Amino acid sequence: MEFPAGAYKSKNTVHLKSNVTIQLDAGSTVLGSVANTYDAAEPNPNDRYQDYGHSHFHDAMFYGDNVTNIAFTGSGTIDGGGYLVTATRNPGAGEADKIISLTRCTNLTLSGITLRRGGHFAALINGCNTSSPTI
Repeated sequence: MEFPAGAYKSKNTVHLKSNVTIQLDAGSTVLGSVANTYDAAEPNPNDRYQDYGHSHFHDAMFYGDNVTNIAFTGSGTIDGGGYLVTATRNPGAGEADKIISLTRCTNLTLSGITLRRGGHFAALINGCNTSSPTI
């Protein structure tokens, strides 16, 4: 999916599938939304042992689990827009607290993009491996 120069609004959580490249061209910005339509955090009985942000993965602008060949490339920006919840509180229904959340993925590439105003996390990546040393 290519984003040429311009501004784009992300209203909902983007569910990543395998074999997808998010190409952010120079001058492109994907912005978060105040719409409160992001995925809710999934239940996790272990969240009492660590902070909320590390225990939940679905409440993000971009989410993927067990996907292969995922890439975020280019020189553009993904900007939470100041709408993503920071570590000062837990997200409520429809709120996100991270830009990118990936779990158990293979062949991940993050190269050249800028992540701005990510909330609790710009990128939360667990159990993934990379296709290149550019992360």
